[in-house]
Amino acid sequence: MATRDVPRDDAPRFTGERFLPGIAPADMAPTHYGRYAFACRFVGGRHVLDLACGEGYGSYMMAEAGAASVLGVDIDPGIVDFAAGKYKAAQLSFAASDACSLALPDGAVDAVVSFETIEHVPEPERCVAEVARVLKPGGTYIVSTPNRLAPGPNTPPTANTHNPFHLREYALSEFRALLEAHFEIRGLYSQMPMTFGLRLLRTARNMLQPLGLNAAARHVFGAVSRTVSSQGPVLPAPLSTAYRQDSWDQPVYFIALARRRD
Repeated sequence: MATRDVPRDDAPRFTGERFLPGIAPADMAPTHYGRYAFACRFVGGRHVLDLACGEGYGSYMMAEAGAASVLGVDIDPGIVDFAAGKYKAAQLSFAASDACSLALPDGAVDAVVSFETIEHVPEPERCVAEVARVLKPGGTYIVSTPNRLAPGPNTPPTANTHNPFHLREYALSEFRALLEAHFEIRGLYSQMPMTFGLRLLRTARNMLQPLGLNAAARHVFGAVSRTVSSQGPVLPAPLSTAYRQDSWDQPVYFIALARRRD
């Protein structure tokens, strides 16, 4: 397998939301790579749909991990063209499609991987139902979403979303309810991108920038990025059975390993 370097002026623009390897800030990498490294444990020999694949790095990781086939789908035709030009493998392909209306027959795939997707769609229930439709009975759904109760630097945890790109975020009970209409949840996991000290550094950076202290903000940002990126992928960890939704130390992301009901 091989990737092709794409000229810089052909690369997608970083908006602050979609992770773009080599373009997005380095401190975004550990959680994004960690989620796909987790998914790679479950895709060997299986036909996989990577729903909302973005730039395509995760689709490529799963193809390298031994999936029988990987179809990366995204609603943005431009990012799909970029992915198809950058990542090459016999069992890897990309297509533009709406997550709520996939151009696939019923029961087409063995597994669907969909990271940081449901918070973006206007009809999340329809999206989850569509995933169930294209999965074979007993198929695997690996899905993640931000935790609504994890406080952001400028947003109280009671808000519906911390992120202007998100239509809705979920507390754990809400995430479970969304999935359980069509799926049996086999495992719940959490991701905490940074230690408490590193989260304080990132918060300090976010506070310095609006004050016009850009040099200081850049210094803090560099410290965070170097420290986090040097730690390698942050793999999801099993969610503690003692998890409390009113705890101050909230996971930043939830990941569910689910099975389609027969």
